[in-house]
Amino acid sequence: MKIYTKTGDGGLTSLVGGTRVPKSDDRLEAYGTLDELQAHVSFLHDMVDADSRAEGKLVVEREELKKIVVDLMTVEAYLASDGTGRKMLPPFDASHTEYLEKAVDRMLAPLPILKSFTLTTGDKLLSYSHVCRTVARRAERCAVRVAQNTEVPEEVMKYINRLSDYLYALGRYICHELGIEETLWRP
Repeated sequence: MKIYTKTGDGGLTSLVGGTRVPKSDDRLEAYGTLDELQAHVSFLHDMVDADSRAEGKLVVEREELKKIVVDLMTVEAYLASDGTGRKMLPPFDASHTEYLEKAVDRMLAPLPILKSFTLTTGDKLLSYSHVCRTVARRAERCAVRVAQNTEVPEEVMKYINRLSDYLYALGRYICHELGIEETLWRP
């Protein structure tokens, strides 16, 4: 089976469900940005394993990041689907967002409350968690544009918002676990 279909050569593509839309459609920008985020989170997942867990420095559940990758694929599918296509998708409910919230609470529990912004330097895992966070914020802005014109399930929007909180908390947690002093922004 060939991976190319040639059906998009004229600048159109199909949503899940069959509706044809221009490749410039806001939905494509949104799920494409989420796909980019999924790739970044996958790379962070692999960096955590190769750079930290093997050395015993960092105890981040790789399964947590892997679950996020799977959830992102589902979120992408919701944004890539028309009304018919959504009926084919797995349910996406509040439990996904609650999972992120519990992880954020667990990671931030041992950390001091900050009253300043932090700089995102100090370790490549820390910095890369913030690369993921900023892509998550961009994906959220794209999804908001889609939701202004198309129905997007509320739980999908909540999840995207909470994911950037998770990635911020992960950066702080990485500092804590690796013994890196957080650098506060002092203009």
